[in-house]
Parts: sequence; structure tokens; C-alpha cells
Amino acid sequence: MAENNTFLSADSEYITLDATRRILHISKRKCAALLQNGTIPCTVSGKKTRQYRILREDVIALMKSPGKEKAKNPIGRDIPCIYTTLPEGFRERLDDYWSDVSDVLTQADLITITGYSQSAVSGWMMSEKLKTVTTHGTPVTSREWLIDFMCGEGMTIRRKSRKHLELLNLLFLFP
Repeated sequence: MAENNTFLSADSEYITLDATRRILHISKRKCAALLQNGTIPCTVSGKKTRQYRILREDVIALMKSPGKEKAKNPIGRDIPCIYTTLPEGFRERLDDYWSDVSDVLTQADLITITGYSQSAVSGWMMSEKLKTVTTHGTPVTSREWLIDFMCGEGMTIRRKSRKHLELLNLLFLFP
């Protein structure tokens, strides 16, 4: 029995999730998230399979819209980061904010403080973006070196963690 490929049909006004993801060049998971959060308008039948009915025009309009970058990553980051340069006095405010943090920080401490994953933190350490020293076989850094990093290389991180964004918003909006 031949399978009905309605997403290939030129005369149909509706396309499937698979066709939508192919058109947008995104994964099935991201496409489903776009459909569920309403970024791409659709009707949901409630069935387990073929539950989405998507208008072809809606997908084409999304492709042509200037906000296509938003559609590529619908999961996560709901806090926008509008800060690209370091404001005056930021280093001092960050030093005051982290005044109760220990002077010597392990990788686990950095993960807790910054909200980044273990692979991100170890990447900073291994690439020497974040200064470290090895003590008893464990790499450690100082609070001052972390502040240096956050005021320098840390501002160039494109996908900032939720904690990093909250910290930036707190220190920028309420100096």
C-alpha cells in the first residue's frame, strides 16, 4: 500500500510537521515546540500521529519574516540579553555582589555561581579564557579571575545562562 505524502502535494494548502521542519531546516523537536508554543499557527487534532495541520502560507510567512532567528530556537531563553558592552562601574558592582563568595573557587562552585554546564566551565578552563591553577590535581580559580572573565570574555558569550542573564539584568537595571 502506497503511503499518502500530502506534504509533497502542490495542490494541498496544508502541510505536515515533517514538511514544515524540512522547509525551515530544523529538527522535529524544535518544530514541535514551535507548533506547541504558537510560533507557527496550526490546528491540533489531539491524535498521537499526524496531529498538526499547518497552513503552507504560515510557514512561508515565517520564513520571510525578519524574526526567523527567534523561530530557530524556541526552547529556553525567555530573558533577552540586550547588553553587548560593559557599562561603567560594572566590575565594582559585580565585586560587591559576589563579596560573600569564597576567594578560591572549584569547578563545582563556578557551575553553581554562573549557571553554566560543566562542559562550558571546563572549556573556559582548558582554553585558558578563565585563569586557573591546579591544586592537589584539581583546577581552581579565584573570585578576582572570575570577575575578570565575566567582565571580558564572559560578555562575548552568545548564549548566556539564565543565572548570567539575571545577574546582568540585576546589575544593569539596579546599580
